[in-house]
Amino acid sequence: MGKTVRLIVYGVLIWLIPFAFAFALFRLRADWRTLLGSVMAVFAANLASAFAASSRTGQGS
Repeated sequence: MGKTVRLIVYGVLIWLIPFAFAFALFRLRADWRTLLGSVMAVFAANLASAFAASSRTGQGS
């Protein structure tokens, strides 16, 4: 896969995965707003780390 295509795919996945995760946890928003914010921050940091590690080691290509 070309570098540009891989960057576009990574960008879409980095947007889509947290969106789907937040959509699944939407019920927490009313009851535990702080918990949802914390869980989303940890999830986003882990996702970014995973994508960075996979692109650095070549596993993403």
